[in-house]
Amino acid sequence: MGEKGKNCRGSGKGGKKVNKSITNFSVEDKEQEEKLESIPYIIKYTLGDRAIKSLPLILLKEYNIKIRGKLKRAYIKIGKKYIEVDIYGKGIKNGKEYTIIGESMKKI
Repeated sequence: MGEKGKNCRGSGKGGKKVNKSITNFSVEDKEQEEKLESIPYIIKYTLGDRAIKSLPLILLKEYNIKIRGKLKRAYIKIGKKYIEVDIYGKGIKNGKEYTIIGESMKKI
């Protein structure tokens, strides 16, 4: 093999440049992968925010439930664990108070 082939295998100055380029690409690739992995969480969080804003009117029109205060994200205790819920609040229907708990979901 000629000089060019040796450099591609990592021997000599050219090989070091190739290895450095591959390492840089791997780091950049990992950063992009992390950004892509966060997209579903960003979408879910955004959907939850939209649901919190639009649900009071939907609950009132469709189910005659009037929201007391505001809907919000919250941690609720179940047994010894706390879990995050996307939608939490209180509502009243026919004079009786209900707890509203919801989870936003994405469907594509």
